[in-house]
Amino acid sequence: MNPSRTRPPRFATRRRLTAGLPATLALAAIASPALCGADAATRADQRFTSYAYAHEFGSGVYDFNGRTLQVYGLPFGWTAIEPGKDQAGLRLRLPVTLGFLDFRAADVIETGLPGKVDSVSFVPGIELEFTVAERWRLLPYVQAGLSTASESEVETDLFGAGIRAERVFPAGEFEGLYAAVATYSRVSYHGDSLPNDDFVRLRNSLEFKRHAGFSLGDHPVEYGLFATIDVYADPPTGPATGIAVPRTQLETGVVFGARPEWKIWKIPLPRVGLSYRFAGDLSAVRFVLGAPF
Repeated sequence: MNPSRTRPPRFATRRRLTAGLPATLALAAIASPALCGADAATRADQRFTSYAYAHEFGSGVYDFNGRTLQVYGLPFGWTAIEPGKDQAGLRLRLPVTLGFLDFRAADVIETGLPGKVDSVSFVPGIELEFTVAERWRLLPYVQAGLSTASESEVETDLFGAGIRAERVFPAGEFEGLYAAVATYSRVSYHGDSLPNDDFVRLRNSLEFKRHAGFSLGDHPVEYGLFATIDVYADPPTGPATGIAVPRTQLETGVVFGARPEWKIWKIPLPRVGLSYRFAGDLSAVRFVLGAPF
């Protein structure tokens, strides 16, 4: 980790992220108007910079220094080879993450949809799938891509690698899923104005899902209760804030979907839900879009 990112923040007070995933301020770093008027040397390290880790931390709505940032992850992908008894599966990961600055859902009624996307990241990768024992599978992956934020004209190169172990098991009327993931993620900023950043995260998660007892059309609705514990070997702080992120964080929530899943033009719709992340001063509600972990 670059030691220069530990310099004291220029914000007068810490602000609570009122909604969204506050876990890392990877998206957070929205500079206040007062900072934007500072000299150029200071502004280079304090300006609105990061959506950089948006692909790692999921969809959410963020509020920082009076500015709203909505982030939506679109978990596109394609299974090239189905896993079999004697062969590994191969999946292409094609996630796209979109960010909208100072846009609220209520604005759609008055002004319609936003006229531009304020940030975009695309981090394609390859994921393998191995069946290693009954109900167990391993999914190593590697990915690399880029992101850009239009307001600050900041561009980044992104890299990530990890391995995920999953086990499905029965739990009474529920279907249980346990997942353990080790992740390394790095962001490299173009130019010399901002320090690079990286982190190592160990995640353990549980989900219990079952049918809700009713259907919408021909699709029985199901819900899932989940909990996740994250442990960071060296948590990111966000170069524009310097706010320390707790090494250990807990998130718990509920997601809803259908089985078989709904589709639009043969594209499956992701599950949706809400969760709460316990992360000290940065605790907040997160909007879940897709897999909860």
